[in-house]
Amino acid sequence: MTQSSNRYPTKGRGTEHSSISVGLFLKCVVPSLIGLILFLVPLNIGGEYTIPLVYLANFIVAVLGKAMHWILLLVLTISFVLPLVMRSKRASDDVPLWLEPLVCVTWFTILVRAVGTLFLISVMLKTGPQAIWSEFTGEIIVDVVIIKLMAILFLAALLLPMLTEYGLMDFAGALLVTPFRILFRLPGRAAVDSMSSILGSASVGIILSSRQYEMGLYSRREAAIIASCFSMLAIPFSVVLADIAGIMDYYIQYYLASIGILLVLAMILARIPPLSLIEDSFYNGIDNRPEEVSEDGHIFARASEAALQRGKSGPDLGTYLTNSIRDLVGMWCNILPPVLTFATIAMVVVEYSSFFQWVAVPFVPLVQLLGLEFASDTATAVITGVADPLFPVLIGADIPSEVNRVAIAIMGLVQLIFMTETGVVLMKSKIDFKLWRLVTLFMLRLIIGFPLAVAAAYLIV
Repeated sequence: MTQSSNRYPTKGRGTEHSSISVGLFLKCVVPSLIGLILFLVPLNIGGEYTIPLVYLANFIVAVLGKAMHWILLLVLTISFVLPLVMRSKRASDDVPLWLEPLVCVTWFTILVRAVGTLFLISVMLKTGPQAIWSEFTGEIIVDVVIIKLMAILFLAALLLPMLTEYGLMDFAGALLVTPFRILFRLPGRAAVDSMSSILGSASVGIILSSRQYEMGLYSRREAAIIASCFSMLAIPFSVVLADIAGIMDYYIQYYLASIGILLVLAMILARIPPLSLIEDSFYNGIDNRPEEVSEDGHIFARASEAALQRGKSGPDLGTYLTNSIRDLVGMWCNILPPVLTFATIAMVVVEYSSFFQWVAVPFVPLVQLLGLEFASDTATAVITGVADPLFPVLIGADIPSEVNRVAIAIMGLVQLIFMTETGVVLMKSKIDFKLWRLVTLFMLRLIIGFPLAVAAAYLIV
């Protein structure tokens, strides 16, 4: 009788236990699966393979059309007017904690936001210096970069917690803790961040890493490595680069080679300065990293237990939506203005000066050493990647050599640091990247990655 009682609990007790177990299981699995599909799984939508997040962003842009420009203008205006209005309250307790990153900013930040607003007005009304609003400078930045980024940030604020708050990160961490620690000096949960960056969106990957750092789940060094070494452009953008470069016949080989080079660079850069010199400190000094998973039992059992423990503390719907709205306000107002400002300036420099041609001169001997023709054009194309990943393939599209064009397209994907988006997002994130560190990383990726890209291009073509 005792044995039977232990094996079959009473009806009341069994119902309660079953309800708790099923409820917790669904709380973990449902949002995690939705997040996994939205951010990481390429689906055939409309005859093209794309990440659902990217498809939804494109859908929002298509549906709202020119209304997106007015929404952007409202966001940019609020971003610099609100800090001016609330400056008298900055030193008091009247500013909500979640609004502090928006309103408690320097005069330089306010100036950058105001300039970005003026640039947008110039593009919308086709007024002011043509160098600002022409189709190859401000217009392409607003219509191709900023509007799409605004839609992606909206979806990121709404959907990212599905990846971070309900156990998926912890499940992946328990499975991949050993290889990620050995190869990249990172915790296993970084696998989801990395895959989100590689398959989804570079900005989303950086924001996800920064969010984990703010939650005390990554140290600053770990978040810096993930954000700066795995934030590769999304699959749809890789198709755009290949199409512009005229190498669609080699797309699969080119994309797989890019991922391989990305991982090699991550293994190297994680072990050398400047990333290796970043301290293992935690945001506000709070270390919330999960305890080391026990090695006892089957690995999937350990991973499931870690996920369920995280799912217990996942937010309810009201908290989820409140936090998402607050995150959206912060993302839009802190990221969109500087990206618009600096990207437009970079485009003007590319279009109306020889700056990048001069900067590329020291790089020409390396291109020649690797046996490539058209060394000057190739060097200039690759160097412009610091401004935007589109620039290398746009500038290199007319180079006759397919090997050159494949290598240039690969570098467009693996250089990662570009000031029209990821560079600014990294500097504005809580990880607090300095400009000198970004420039150093760009040069290291260029010097180490370009020979690998050329080698891959010779094998592909």
